[in-house]
Amino acid sequence: LVYEVELDATGMYTWTDFRKGTYDIFVHLNGFNDVMVAGVEIWDAEDFVFILEEMLAPPVDLYVTPLGYATWGTGGVVPFEPVMENFDEGLPETWTVVVGGSTSDSWFWTTNDAGNSLDGTPFMFVDSDAAGSSSTMDELLISPVIENTESADMLYVEFDYIYQYISNEYFEVDVFDGDEWVNIFHSEEDSGPYPWGPTIHEMIDVTEYANADFQVQFHYYSGGWNWYVAVDNFAVTQGDSRFA
Repeated sequence: LVYEVELDATGMYTWTDFRKGTYDIFVHLNGFNDVMVAGVEIWDAEDFVFILEEMLAPPVDLYVTPLGYATWGTGGVVPFEPVMENFDEGLPETWTVVVGGSTSDSWFWTTNDAGNSLDGTPFMFVDSDAAGSSSTMDELLISPVIENTESADMLYVEFDYIYQYISNEYFEVDVFDGDEWVNIFHSEEDSGPYPWGPTIHEMIDVTEYANADFQVQFHYYSGGWNWYVAVDNFAVTQGDSRFA
C-alpha cells in the first residue's frame, strides 16, 4: 500500500482516509537532499515535520592565505537529479493534458486496455478508436519543468510505448529547448502486431536541448477514426539505468 502526494507551496498535506500500519517515508525535492525514514509505525493521528537540507553549489577558486584568510568565487552548479515517472499512482498534478481535436477524448490514466498493459502496471493512454468514427484528435501530455538539466553531462529522455497505426495519424515526442518545442521522435507505423504487440523502449539523446526550462511533451494526432498510443515508465536521466 502506497500513499503519495505532490505538495503545494505550503509544503503541508493531511490524509483523512489512511490505513494504520508500518511505513517507509520518503521526501524528495529537487535541489535538496532526500529524506528517507524506514519502519515508521502509524497507529493514531500523527504529525511529521521534515527540514530539507539544500544541496549547495560548491565554491570555486578557493584560496587560503598563510594567515588563514580564505577567498573564493561564487559559482558551481546544482547537480542534475534524474526524474522518473511510472504513472502507477495516477497522473501527477504537475503534468498537463491539453485536449485538442473534435471531442473531449484525450490522454487518460488506465490500468489496462482489454487486459493489455506495457509491464503489468498502469499507464497513460490516448484512444482514437474509442473516440468514434467522426472524431479527430490533437492531444498533448506535458511533463513539468525538469530542473537543472543544464548541469547534466549527458541528457536522455526515456519512455516505453506501444502504438497501433492506421492512416492520417502520428505519434511524436518533443522537448522544450528554452525557446521552442523541438521534435525528437516521430512515428507513423505500428510498434508491433495488432492489437498490442511487445512494449518498445526508447532512449533519446537530448543533451543539446538542456536548459533551465526543459520539458517533454507526448503528442498524438489523428485526422480520423484510428487506433491508439500507450506510454509508461517516463524518465529523464544522464544515461544511467532507469529506476535504479
